Amino acid sequence: MDARHPFSESDRWEVRQVALILFNGGMPDREIEGYLKKWSLIFKLFYTAVDRKTGSLLHLPFSGGIMEQPAKTMEILRYLQSLWIEKIAEEMDKASKRGK
Repeated sequence: MDARHPFSESDRWEVRQVALILFNGGMPDREIEGYLKKWSLIFKLFYTAVDRKTGSLLHLPFSGGIMEQPAKTMEILRYLQSLWIEKIAEEMDKASKRGK
């Protein structure tokens, strides 16, 4: 693992697979279930910290300031935040097309 990138590409792929299913209300298959177990804490932290309407992080996952947060945790939360905001944008786009 590269010291500058504590959140590897394989980690990113696993988290994305879980997020695509959970964010859309699906049920994970066996393979994804393994990833879900591995990343369950980070998803719990994300769902606790995020404003689900806007995708904004409402608070930090651990006590202390932003510079005292674990780097990998914050990188993963920012990645999940970007996926969540994509989901919101897609939903808004679909809703606006239905209204036309």
